[in-house]
Amino acid sequence: MGASMKSGNSITQKEDVMRKVFAAAVLMLVGASCFARDITFSWTHSTSGGVLGYKIYCGMASGGPYDAPGFPVTTGYVNTYTVTHVPPGKYYCVMTAFDANGESSYSTETSATLLSNCDINGDGSVNVLDYQILANVILLRITCPFESCDVNRDGVVNTLDLQKVVNAILGTATCPY
Repeated sequence: MGASMKSGNSITQKEDVMRKVFAAAVLMLVGASCFARDITFSWTHSTSGGVLGYKIYCGMASGGPYDAPGFPVTTGYVNTYTVTHVPPGKYYCVMTAFDANGESSYSTETSATLLSNCDINGDGSVNVLDYQILANVILLRITCPFESCDVNRDGVVNTLDLQKVVNAILGTATCPY
């Protein structure tokens, strides 16, 4: 937020700006998107005999390297697996099957985008629009039209969530994921 304040009573000026934003009763609806912090993978079992399990590799660039933190993940002989607590970002993932003799080549690549919890409307950035939606939810006691209004994941949408979004907008803190 590139706003600057003139000298004087800055607390009063900040409060005035906050009142104006809070007073806005316009709820902007933007298409909902995925705000998961988990990635769930599903696949068809390998037709090769003796498969013991699978490895899931993810990276931040298409074509690799597949070296994102927390990857690779090794699973047993299952065909669905959820990787939890994945930081926001765009992930490109492949998997392999393994047996007692080694590992197969990579599967076809797939991708998933996990948005920041502070990006309420899913437009790819954390800004005053996210703040406005959250403020309207809190002040007008309306249902959040998106999955991510509970920014801090404490089970309640309140001013603590609003504070996280404001701090992310001002750049004084990063948004939790």
